[in-house]
Amino acid sequence: MAHWIGWLLDVYIEEDEAVLWIKTEDGNSVKLVDCYEPYFYIEPKSEKEGAELFQVLRDMELINEIRWEQKFTNISNNVSQKLIRVGASFIHHYNLLLKVLEHDTLRQRIKHLHNTNLSHLQRYLFTQLKIQVTSKVSVEYEDRKLKSIKRINDDGKIELPFSIMQVEIVPTTEQAILDADDPIQSINARFHEEDSTFQDDESTLLQNFSSHVVSKNPDIVIFKNYDLAVLNYLFERIKILSLDLQLGRWKIDIYSRDQKQVLQKWIQGRVYLTLNDYNADGLVGLFELAQFSYLPISLILKYSTDRLIAKSTKC
Repeated sequence: MAHWIGWLLDVYIEEDEAVLWIKTEDGNSVKLVDCYEPYFYIEPKSEKEGAELFQVLRDMELINEIRWEQKFTNISNNVSQKLIRVGASFIHHYNLLLKVLEHDTLRQRIKHLHNTNLSHLQRYLFTQLKIQVTSKVSVEYEDRKLKSIKRINDDGKIELPFSIMQVEIVPTTEQAILDADDPIQSINARFHEEDSTFQDDESTLLQNFSSHVVSKNPDIVIFKNYDLAVLNYLFERIKILSLDLQLGRWKIDIYSRDQKQVLQKWIQGRVYLTLNDYNADGLVGLFELAQFSYLPISLILKYSTDRLIAKSTKC
């Protein structure tokens, strides 16, 4: 079993596993996977109906775990209730279970379902990992599988160990909305005060830019373009030119018919922002929001501060 100390850069759910990217103290970036088994709670209408429901559910093949738990369901009082915890091995099974519970014979015994409004990523972060993204951590792993992770007490201090590259994609035609049919004229990049410009024929400049990103290996990429649709534009131009280039840290076959969520997998391992996102709060501000909300930066950008407060309060 191996051990690392570093910072938690990003977390997401991919198929039926949680993926964690760690920036280690020696400057490496590593991908670890963690087992994720979703679960939810059922509040029955009565003890009798709960017993009947438990009897029906425990024989279902979709369920890998079912048990009674004493839980608090209302933050306004200190009274706990007996709830049925139902777990599944796979997200697909979890979704099927929720549909099964809509059947009249089962639904009439249920007063309320708990924890079903959270996304799978939020559920993993809040109830399983329990460590905020950007935290300094100590991890143990074996064969790239996470065995343990602990937050290192940093007294609330925000550290900035992550490297940043600023990128500007310049299309041939100036327009507000990027068109995949519009070739790329040039790409400008800045890394550690070093400026680079790529402006050969499009295939060559894309190959040189991809090699530059892989070589410099930034943790965070800040696009000067208007929004992150630029990622899709860049990806589509690469495919139109029949190139096989890498932007993220994990090489995938972008032409495979079996690949799902190809764009998301193609960019994985780095955090992507626009210059507007970066200028609005700064990196320290974004890290503070990640610490407060228990969300990765990619999700923080989708919510206003008020919504982040509401989501954190619910959880």
